[in-house]
Amino acid sequence: MAARWELTDEQWKVVEPILRPARRGDISLSRRWLVEKGFGWLKQTGPLRQVKLRGLEKVDWLFVFSCAAHNLLRLPRLSAAEIEKGD
Repeated sequence: MAARWELTDEQWKVVEPILRPARRGDISLSRRWLVEKGFGWLKQTGPLRQVKLRGLEKVDWLFVFSCAAHNLLRLPRLSAAEIEKGD
């Protein structure tokens, strides 16, 4: 996700209501588990439980690489669900 200063005004108008809910607790639990599931995978299966690298750039690279690996593992299920949804 790009930082606020990297988004155009139109993009920010779409993203802001998602990032800043109107009231506390508006984010439903059915959506929150999606985020937690990814971080749980990164810590349990991925290499982020104990980072063995030093420096912010290296750790940032490891996090992005691990997220990409997680997305690649999810890709077959997502494409199968999209095919079923299309039928």
